[in-house]
Parts: sequence; C-alpha cells; structure tokens
Amino acid sequence: MSEKSVQKRNYIIEKAREVFSQKGYLTVTMKDIVEACEISRGGLYLYFDSIACDIWRCSKKKKRRPTMIWNPHFPR
Repeated sequence: MSEKSVQKRNYIIEKAREVFSQKGYLTVTMKDIVEACEISRGGLYLYFDSIACDIWRCSKKKKRRPTMIWNPHFPR
C-alpha cells in the first residue's frame, strides 16, 4: 500500500471513529461514514474488505481497547 493510500485509510478510520463516538456503533450506517469521509461507498472498499467490521476494528485498535465483533445478522 502506498503512503498516500495509508494516509487515506487512516483518514477514513479517524472520521469513522468520530461517527462511532457521536452515534454509537449500532446506529452508524455506511452512509454516515461515507458522508463524513466525503468518499464514495465503493471507494471505501479500496481500503477495507468488509467495511463496517474492518473500520470498527481499526478504530478501536488505535485506542488499544478491545474490539467489538460485528454480527452481519444483527438487524440494522
């Protein structure tokens, strides 16, 4: 991953962290993250394979807290 890609990924993680802290994990939608990052939904897939789960894990790892396991079957 290039330096620019790493910077963009870190930017997405920081913005997602802000959204998670404002709305809480269970109420955040991909649209919320897309709007906060000013990036297309498809653009997020360039940086994360399974968006919500990966972003949540990355944002929590930077704070050195336990990660929440994302359940794709939990109703949104």
